[in-house]
Amino acid sequence: MDDGDDVVVRYTLDVDYGQFELLDMRLCIRDDAGHLPGLILDIGSFEQGIPLIVFRQYGDVPVEVTLLSAAPAPLGSDWQDVIEFSVVAGEAASISGWGGEGASELGLTRGVEYRVRYAVSNADGAGRVFDPPYPEDYRLDLWPAPADRAVMVVGESGAGAYWNLQTSAREAGILVNSTVPEGQRFRALVDAAFREHPELREKIRAGRSEFVLGVIAYTQQARPYGDAEPDAFAAPTAIEALALDG
Repeated sequence: MDDGDDVVVRYTLDVDYGQFELLDMRLCIRDDAGHLPGLILDIGSFEQGIPLIVFRQYGDVPVEVTLLSAAPAPLGSDWQDVIEFSVVAGEAASISGWGGEGASELGLTRGVEYRVRYAVSNADGAGRVFDPPYPEDYRLDLWPAPADRAVMVVGESGAGAYWNLQTSAREAGILVNSTVPEGQRFRALVDAAFREHPELREKIRAGRSEFVLGVIAYTQQARPYGDAEPDAFAAPTAIEALALDG
């Protein structure tokens, strides 16, 4: 790609299990705590690709990809979920549906470090529409840049919170499950989620009930298998009550 020439390509990807993939790219740096933003499905070594989360289980999903010569300006408020991470491109760096389905090479330069920005608009609307045209949008921006840590830039949807909160829940779960008696752990984990993410409490207090799902995901990720939990229908009400209590 020549300097100053941006290339925009719109792909339609056959997603399944709520994800598509970046192939033949090596993920560079996690965040300072060793985590990844929740929109990257953390599978450990990433030898088979980097799975990115979409907000529907399956379907043909459009993703707009822009190859840039330099770092872009910040996105507008329409993009409620934005993450950035760094990769090193391989010889056949590609984008594909789940499991490598329909892979298309992106034209990256082998051995070059790229910054990747993955953004989603209207993730909360995705769960209410099951047939195309879908209400949410997905975009991927890539530009040459020295490797830097993976970060969540914007997290303003409840659907995104479901994934983002799981990344830090494991450490809280180890502490709570070793120090808090069974039967009291659900409240302790909700309190931990609010301490770690105080913005969630404020959003739920303001009536944004879609963020309750993120707190539920946090408690589920942190709790040992088989440990007691509130009834599935009671948990949202309990979380909303705890948000108001404190």
